[in-house]
Amino acid sequence: MSKAIIETAEFNRLVNSTKGFVGTSSAKPQHQWIRLEIKGDKSVIAIAVDGYKMSVERAECVEADEDFIAYVKPTIKKFKFSKKFSVIDFVTIELINKNLYIAHNDDIIGYRQPEGELFDWEKVMGDLKKKEAAYKVSVNPEYLKIAMQSLEPTNGTCVTSIIEFRSATEPVLIRVGRNSERIVLPVRVPECM
Repeated sequence: MSKAIIETAEFNRLVNSTKGFVGTSSAKPQHQWIRLEIKGDKSVIAIAVDGYKMSVERAECVEADEDFIAYVKPTIKKFKFSKKFSVIDFVTIELINKNLYIAHNDDIIGYRQPEGELFDWEKVMGDLKKKEAAYKVSVNPEYLKIAMQSLEPTNGTCVTSIIEFRSATEPVLIRVGRNSERIVLPVRVPECM
């Protein structure tokens, strides 16, 4: 048996930050899950991938007895904080054989763990980080989200968005075709200058 305890808010953040990156293909069933890599040093990494995009999110555990890997469904409910049990709320994750149990207050959710392995996400991320960025642009994530969600294909012909960067301090232009354009202004932070 492997066990970890994570603060409820951190567990919810890990799931919410990665669930939009989960795949739907039955050819790669492990892509339909959020992978939690729990380390004995009290860290946890949540990874989700669908073949076109990937999310890697890190957090700390309150307790982790050993290194282990657990998969959770992206549809897992968001656990609500309850002062009924303690000042700080926790989620307990237990892996027993190939069954995962997640306990929060009076709720217990169980999953049979999927077969197969996720691709080597650390190699992909490592290879990407080896290459020096030409420049970095910092934007308000909420503004970028609004701009991207508002874009739709024009005349049903173009299904991709183009993001244009001119420099780290000039506006970012986002467009679909010739008729839809959005601008997101960069945020000045010392790291990006």
